[in-house]
Amino acid sequence: MRDQYVGDVSDVVKCSFLRALTGNDRLLGIAWYYLPIHDGRPDGRHTEWQTEPEWERLDPQLHKELLRLEDRKISSLQAAAIWPTRTKFYDQPVPSMSAREAWALQKRICLNEANIVFLDPDNGLGERSLKHASLSEIRLLRKPGRSIVLITFPGPESAS
Repeated sequence: MRDQYVGDVSDVVKCSFLRALTGNDRLLGIAWYYLPIHDGRPDGRHTEWQTEPEWERLDPQLHKELLRLEDRKISSLQAAAIWPTRTKFYDQPVPSMSAREAWALQKRICLNEANIVFLDPDNGLGERSLKHASLSEIRLLRKPGRSIVLITFPGPESAS
């Protein structure tokens, strides 16, 4: 996840899904897989949800609150009044590969109480890449009674 993506249509999809899944009876933990540097790509420009009425009908409160975001930063998204009560966030930047194991252990500690853990890497599931969640990181987060949710969106090469 990068700041440049905040407020994109994918946030509407992710947040509305998580709000429906969690409610206020479960504790949600979110691991952003935060990459603070803009990657120079034009990603994050899909803001059609702001003017297309269908998106507002999906989750009116979410729509209203996302329109209120002051800037396109993960910190602003976390502060928005869209999250279930007591949501925990792990927003430490993804480190170099040599420090990744310690980062993953800290993520486990931060999200320990969560019943549902949502992982938001740039490129889905993979091994040993800054832009992927790895199987070993998912194993660290597993525990009885916990659901782990991972989202990935198809790249332009998979669209037809």
